[in-house]
Amino acid sequence: MGRARGGVSLFGRTSALSLGDDARLAQELRAIVPAASTMKQPRSILVFRPAGLGDFVMSAPAFRALRLRFPDSRVLLLTMHSSTRAAADKVAAYAGGATKAPWAELLVPHLIDEVVTIAAPRTPLALWAAWRALRGRHIDLIVPMIDLGTSWPRRLKKMLFLAMLAGPVRQIGWRMRGTVPRDHRKRRNLALGHHVHGPMQFLQELGEPMLSQDAEVVFDLRPSAEAEGWAGRWLTALGEGARLIAIAPGAAQPHKDWPIDRFVAVARALLAVDRHIHVVVMGSSAENNKAAALVALDPQRISSVCGITVDHSAALFARCELVVGNDGGAVHLADAMGAKVVSIVPGLEVPNSIEPWHNQHRAVRHPVPCAPCYSFTFCPEGHNRCMLELPLQPVLDACWQALAET
Repeated sequence: MGRARGGVSLFGRTSALSLGDDARLAQELRAIVPAASTMKQPRSILVFRPAGLGDFVMSAPAFRALRLRFPDSRVLLLTMHSSTRAAADKVAAYAGGATKAPWAELLVPHLIDEVVTIAAPRTPLALWAAWRALRGRHIDLIVPMIDLGTSWPRRLKKMLFLAMLAGPVRQIGWRMRGTVPRDHRKRRNLALGHHVHGPMQFLQELGEPMLSQDAEVVFDLRPSAEAEGWAGRWLTALGEGARLIAIAPGAAQPHKDWPIDRFVAVARALLAVDRHIHVVVMGSSAENNKAAALVALDPQRISSVCGITVDHSAALFARCELVVGNDGGAVHLADAMGAKVVSIVPGLEVPNSIEPWHNQHRAVRHPVPCAPCYSFTFCPEGHNRCMLELPLQPVLDACWQALAET
């Protein structure tokens, strides 16, 4: 992933993008967007998107829209794992380091030209390193890709942060509605939309509509040729006629975990459907203990590849007939790669906001009075009922429906 220096990691390419076969995509956008902006083609565009795997995957359609709108501009991504140390440390554990963002490589070079990752945004050394990395880039436009519900003080903080790094450059993408209210009772009636929409706000400020229809929202993630070859060989080794189903039992935050014994029950039920079904457990190396519990059910028909790269995971997800997992990066990556996904979603946010985009109808939730809590690191009530009380049968029903559609 390129070189790391002073708390910053850089990777990318050195020449401007040539769309080649993807030129047809520009025609798609012109058909979708009737009123084009008069903004000149910027030399370089700085996109600020702090995110882990799941949030970044949901940003992929916005990067595609940006590339189609400005096909001749260099797109430079500035990212970090989180603005809080605790969350950043958890993401770094599965990313492979504080300055690693392996998910961004799925968009390089066709949508992003270069990536700069900040290790610790609040330290002067890291900020100095980021400033040096951006110096001389001829940035003409800044696009902060901000999540729906981001408060105005936090938006303003991001704007000032980017102005400090890049100078007095025009910023778009921050004039959005939808701050999450403090009053718990009002949260239940929120209508912020899906998190895919948040990063697309810059289109609104260009006088262009957001892309909202399924056919218009495209997750153009491209695993490497090496990863595709590996995934193909891995599946072939299972034997002719193998039907691959993935289980992703992990979650970055413990209050998003469905109990492992219920995942074991799901695996047992899936294996009983067809002798050709093979279950693969996927996730970071932190899920090795959970994977062991699943593999122990039937070592001949259940394998674990926990700890493989995001690149390899994307390629393998594209070959899965079904993916079952907790809300998190794995299910969003699987959804983006075209798999049928049954996601087990906690009560953190309102329904139809964080479910995998193409598989929103297959998401399973357990309604509780305290949802949505918008607490992203722990259960504020201390009971975690939205996950611990979520029964097995609705998950199995969603699996049977998905398999019946194959």
